[in-house]
Amino acid sequence: MTRTDALILKSGVHLSVSRRRPGDAITLSESLS
Repeated sequence: MTRTDALILKSGVHLSVSRRRPGDAITLSESLS
């Protein structure tokens, strides 16, 4: 996986989760970074 793909994946997951539960999105993005 390229760096760009990783960034797109991270931001995509972050956005989809943050729409439901902002707290979980923060935890998820931290674990992915």
